[in-house]
Amino acid sequence: MQPGEWLSTASGDRQVRVEAAPEALLLVRGPDPLALLQAAYHLGNRHVAMELHPSELRILEDSVLADLLRQRGLAVEPLEAPFEPEAGAYAGGHSHSSGDSHSSGHGDSHHHGPGPSPGPNPDRHQGPHQP
Repeated sequence: MQPGEWLSTASGDRQVRVEAAPEALLLVRGPDPLALLQAAYHLGNRHVAMELHPSELRILEDSVLADLLRQRGLAVEPLEAPFEPEAGAYAGGHSHSSGDSHSSGHGDSHHHGPGPSPGPNPDRHQGPHQP
C-alpha cells in the first residue's frame, strides 16, 4: 500500500486512507543545482534511499552522511516527515542478460564501480520502516 490509497472493509461500508508515518530525515539543500545533483550522485553510489525534489533531497537520518554532505558545502537540516523515496531502477526486480548472477532486489550485497566496496553500515537503515 502507498500513502494516499484507500482500504475498504469487505462490506464496503468503511474506508481508511493510508498515511505515511513521520520519520527522522535529513533535508539536504545545495548552494546551486549542480551541488545538489552531485550530492544525489554520491548518495546514489552508496545505494542511499532518497526522496527527490526540485531544490532538495531527503534521506533517512544518518550522522556520517550528514557530515559528508556538509563537507561538500550542502546545508543539512533535521526533518520529521513521511519518507517516500524513489523506487529506483530495480524496484520491480531485475535480471541481467549478460550471465551476471545478481538476484532481484538490488540490495547492498554487491558493489559497482572501481575501488573497494564501502561495506554495509549496520548503524544505517536505508528503507522505509516495515510494520
